[in-house]
Amino acid sequence: MALEAGRRLPTGCEKRLVMDYATVNVLVIGSESDIADFARKALTQRNGKFELDFEKIKPKPAILRGLGRGVFKVQLGAYEVELALQVLVRQPIPGRFGVGPPVDSLECDEARKLGLRTYDSLEHWVREHCPLALERAAKCQAAHTKTGFSFEEDWEADHWGGDPKRIVFTKAELSAKRYRARFDFPWVAPRPMLHAIARDYPSLVIRADAHERLSRYAYVLNASNGGIWEDWPQQGDAG
Repeated sequence: MALEAGRRLPTGCEKRLVMDYATVNVLVIGSESDIADFARKALTQRNGKFELDFEKIKPKPAILRGLGRGVFKVQLGAYEVELALQVLVRQPIPGRFGVGPPVDSLECDEARKLGLRTYDSLEHWVREHCPLALERAAKCQAAHTKTGFSFEEDWEADHWGGDPKRIVFTKAELSAKRYRARFDFPWVAPRPMLHAIARDYPSLVIRADAHERLSRYAYVLNASNGGIWEDWPQQGDAG
């Protein structure tokens, strides 16, 4: 059976860049042996809680680890490694998380004021103001060749749904036939991670819901027997 059988498309909140937090509830039900297998492969015990371990569920490629964008350079409206990548590829690069307009620092007003009209002049500026960025950008190029992603956080957004270091678990309980968790997660539900669990453990019954009050975001997932059913109801109907 196909993994996805969503009833309708998301509202567009999935790619918002504003740092709000959604409250996410996850319930997993199965036999004792299936729950034990899930717990061993997908959970890590911390401070008395059995937390979902994103690295166990979907390991991040080693080549991407530590590859961030660096410091934001207000003068050119971009992060230092984004500037260096533009220098290396001699063209604009995709925006953060692959959404929004491309990063093209030569087109901003400040670049013109600084006399930066070519990639040669931008390279000179980068070497003067953030010289280590070119070395890091070369690593980002190598990572992109291998994984399709230049930056660690972009891979996390695509494969995990966001940055798991920002998760705050308020509940993470494990019993013989059930796992129940509640946590706050940036912006929305970690859909890619929920899909990965449903794919890897088709014998389990999974229910998840999420809501974020300010954006009126709401989400529901049900999974069993290898199938996933999703909805983005009006907030207040989820849960």
